[in-house]
Amino acid sequence: MIGILFAHLFADIIGRKRSIQFGGCVGLVGAIIQTASFNVETFFVGRVFAGCASGIMLPVVNVYQAEIAPPQIRGAMVCTQLVLLASAGTLASIMGFACYHSSNESFAWRFPIAVQILPALGLIIGCFFIPYSPRWRTSLLVFWLM
Repeated sequence: MIGILFAHLFADIIGRKRSIQFGGCVGLVGAIIQTASFNVETFFVGRVFAGCASGIMLPVVNVYQAEIAPPQIRGAMVCTQLVLLASAGTLASIMGFACYHSSNESFAWRFPIAVQILPALGLIIGCFFIPYSPRWRTSLLVFWLM
């Protein structure tokens, strides 16, 4: 909820592209904190970071996608995103189930969390290769004129 409350401000002030990148950085920090944690309090802090990252990225990605996609494929892109989100959840569940059966207790919970680092890095790096939203500058102007 914290990320969602501030997502629109990030998206309007620093842009959709940089907001997605910022969310990836926050998610990366959260995954690293969780993976390296040795007590419940530290793990909880990492979960808060990861939750904020999700709250920032989920609405901003949808807005960015709607603004950047050509009208004829916009629906297909939204459907593809939903399928990929469901597939990622399924993959995470399968990985969690497989790691549950590991004889190493630390590996059983650390590995699935550490895997979050790879997509976060891919997202942060990948954002350098996508265009800025064409509507960001307009919304920024409207934001400052109000």
